[in-house]
Amino acid sequence: MKKALCILLAYAVLMTMLVVVPFTANADEKNIAETGDTVASGTTGDCTWTIEGTTLTISGNGKMGSYDYNSAPWQQYKITEAVIEKGVTTIGKAAFSFYGCYDLTKVTIPDTVTGIGLFAFDGCTSLTSVTIPDSVTIIGNYAFSGCRGLTSVTIGNSVTSIGYSAFIGCTGLTSITIGKSVTSIGEDAFKGCSSLTSIDIPDSVTSIDHYAFEGCSSLTSVTIGKSVTNIGSGAFYDCTSLTSVTIPDSVTSIGGEAFKGCSSLTSIDIPDSVTSIGWKAFSGCTGLTSITIGKSVTSISEYAFYGCEKLKSVTIPASVTSIREKAFGYYNDVDFGTDLKVSGFTIYGYSGTEAERYANDNGFKFVSLGGQPTEPTQAPTQASTQAPTTAPTQAPTQAPSDPTKTTDREFFGDIDGDGEVSVMDATFIQRYATKFQTPYPIGNKMK
Repeated sequence: MKKALCILLAYAVLMTMLVVVPFTANADEKNIAETGDTVASGTTGDCTWTIEGTTLTISGNGKMGSYDYNSAPWQQYKITEAVIEKGVTTIGKAAFSFYGCYDLTKVTIPDTVTGIGLFAFDGCTSLTSVTIPDSVTIIGNYAFSGCRGLTSVTIGNSVTSIGYSAFIGCTGLTSITIGKSVTSIGEDAFKGCSSLTSIDIPDSVTSIDHYAFEGCSSLTSVTIGKSVTNIGSGAFYDCTSLTSVTIPDSVTSIGGEAFKGCSSLTSIDIPDSVTSIGWKAFSGCTGLTSITIGKSVTSISEYAFYGCEKLKSVTIPASVTSIREKAFGYYNDVDFGTDLKVSGFTIYGYSGTEAERYANDNGFKFVSLGGQPTEPTQAPTQASTQAPTTAPTQAPTQAPSDPTKTTDREFFGDIDGDGEVSVMDATFIQRYATKFQTPYPIGNKMK
């Protein structure tokens, strides 16, 4: 792995040394600004492009071309506005990314565009707002990553998926409207959007992927749509201003570190639909004083509520058959790095259940709510000779989440996820290594 990374970094440095011509366009930029004449034109994919003044116009019928960083033909010119005319169907890979488009403040996307490619507007730091029309169905990975000046985004009602890291590092983003056809929010999609204050996830969304809103430090409230079944690992990790979140009764699992470090969260209700609470799911929620655990939860993973010093008691339903190491009642001594018990921590539960076992094994006070409740049995409505087909409830055998394991992607050099290791991947690594701008994650191993 280290050898492959070193090779890619060396390759990136070499390419940087070779590609120097596009950065010597100062004379051209002055000419454009003063005259407003047509300065340059050409073809891109199925379309044509023209620069007049500082406005780039893309016209034609079909797809724009796809490019590596800084290789689009217009990127040697100063551009403040991009007008994509009707007929264009796809905004190409890296069309406006990285060098050359720092001054882009406005872009017009017509309702003929159906897709926005990988890295399409990556690093357009002066872009302040964008409206994605209803015709667009997919927003590619890293499409608007690092657009630090972007303050508002409206995603049209035909978009079905938001690619991973699509808006990562958009630190100025204060509002986002997600269209009603989006079904999945990709990994790291809004990671580091530190000015975002609230988010409404529509009912069309079924999954919130890993670390989708990690580090959204100004986020105070989240509304999760009623179709979400899985809250991914680290989905709201370090959302330190989050005070309220409503988990709908469609959710069945809460991933590891899902709400880790949400230090302003004071209470949480886990609905009856949830069956598992992941590794460190609410670890470090130092403001948490009360939790309600639904009656279908069967497993609570390691350190699920570790570091919740203000949480003095918990009621554990009889459905829970597995409570892993230090799930409740522990916090870290910052001076000595040792685990300490929360003083007076009390567990309420039913006698003979996992709740009592955990309390006894860890030396916590246990208050019995009575004997283990039994499920009511329903008399058969007719004679049957068939053997029952429903197996008795068993303790879950699934292992707890592995904190060191990459959830979706492993790093093998293909950073942009296009199936190839290219100059673009090498440049991406170089940007990370030189801290050119907000570092982007590579898989989950560089968090």
